[in-house]
Amino acid sequence: MLRICSLFGLAAALVLLAACQPDAVPAPDAPAGVAAVNQRAADGDTLVIAGERLRLAAIDAPELHQTCMDSAGETWACGLWAKERLAALLVGPATCEGAARDRYGRRLVHCHVGGQDLGAAMVAEGAARAYLRYGREYAGAETTAREAGRGIWQGSFADPEAVRRWGRRP
Repeated sequence: MLRICSLFGLAAALVLLAACQPDAVPAPDAPAGVAAVNQRAADGDTLVIAGERLRLAAIDAPELHQTCMDSAGETWACGLWAKERLAALLVGPATCEGAARDRYGRRLVHCHVGGQDLGAAMVAEGAARAYLRYGREYAGAETTAREAGRGIWQGSFADPEAVRRWGRRP
């Protein structure tokens, strides 16, 4: 009987300890605007927070497998770089808002970390384009990045939307 009580007490303590961990995150169906800690970049314009894939609204980053050309004509892995840039911006909990969904079922969101708009930062660094078909809020940042030759604008690249279209198999 003593062993059963000890095991029950240990299990209860572990459950309580797990519930109090600072890494506890909201469920994937948590309301928009909830900050999360369990987060990562899936690619240059998609985050995964608490298991839910979230698409940054109004930006379009190179596809993960995409390459670009720099000003010297050398090929570089711009899609992987865009993912790394987004990951580097995730220095604290992201707060994301948005309820609409894209055709892949991802929630379209605007996210901030420490007051910084992740979409604006990605476009300003040249790690993503302003997706003008879906919003003009980042058009100025794209113009500035292009004129400064930042990121993908240092050379040439295929439009990420075209890369997705070419990559589809019948």
